Amino acid sequence: MGYQSAKSFELISTIIPSNWKIGILEDSAIDISPEAWQQHGFLEAFYDRNPDTYSIFERERDIILSEDP
Repeated sequence: MGYQSAKSFELISTIIPSNWKIGILEDSAIDISPEAWQQHGFLEAFYDRNPDTYSIFERERDIILSEDP
């Protein structure tokens, strides 16, 4: 997993989706994302195109989109 500077992103909404959680990583980094995406190995499996992760990704994505007016 890579860490990106906030300067690399454009803020397009001030809404924080209800499925987002704050995770504190071992190196004191902060992960703000859907809790399901924070599960150990999820992102690696998703980027490795593991089909078991697609429905989880889509479910959480749909929550994010539905809560942004």
